[in-house]
Amino acid sequence: MPNESPSPSEIHHTQLLRSLLEIGVHSGREQILPAIVEESMRLTGARYGAVVTLAGDGRIDEFLERGLTPKEDAAAPHPPEGKGLVGLVLNDERPVRLERIAEHIHAGELPHPALRGDAFLGVPLLHLSRVSGALYLCKEPEAGPFTLRDEELIGGLASVAAIALENARLFAEESRRAEASSLLREIAHRVRGSLETDEVLATTTEALGRAAGVDRCFIRLAEGQGLGAISHQWAEAGAPRLKETGNCLPVSDLAA
Repeated sequence: MPNESPSPSEIHHTQLLRSLLEIGVHSGREQILPAIVEESMRLTGARYGAVVTLAGDGRIDEFLERGLTPKEDAAAPHPPEGKGLVGLVLNDERPVRLERIAEHIHAGELPHPALRGDAFLGVPLLHLSRVSGALYLCKEPEAGPFTLRDEELIGGLASVAAIALENARLFAEESRRAEASSLLREIAHRVRGSLETDEVLATTTEALGRAAGVDRCFIRLAEGQGLGAISHQWAEAGAPRLKETGNCLPVSDLAA
């Protein structure tokens, strides 16, 4: 039986499956976001890719890009604010595909002016009909425009990416709750072993400081109508201790 070459449809589905598996192995946002961008660029031959995610209030929370040269990256403007083409994809909640960015009326905000002559593809990240971000790709003119197949391919990738990001968010929240519960149990256990107020406060200060990953943690008790001097403090090794006198925060010590 002669060997048959795979059809374009079969290649399309194989590429998508490979990309979905690639993103699926990452559990944290810091791994998922680069994977989304890099896989999208690989699938479409884009020379530039970027992804934005939205905070709960609708503002851009994170921005990651790939494909700029060191010189272009140094000259790039501020991260996007959700205007121009960036905002169009987020607000219209639908893909945007252009043969040349500069010819579009909404090309007011782009990651870099060097991309204005490029073809453009923007796809929203949708989870339960809510936009959680968007993916943006650019191709040089000689590489040709993005096709409908590109749009469908990246649309499928974006759908799974949105789910992966939501799962990562939920996992991070659950991890924070578990850490907080563990911290409370640790403090309660250590406090129950002592009836001395000073020892209890010292133990609590150290536990909170280590759990928060900060350089120092201190407690000021109520005194009259305000707060008194620092009564107990913990400092990471190498971090100078704060002065314990006075009734105001020792900002000069923190500036060191």
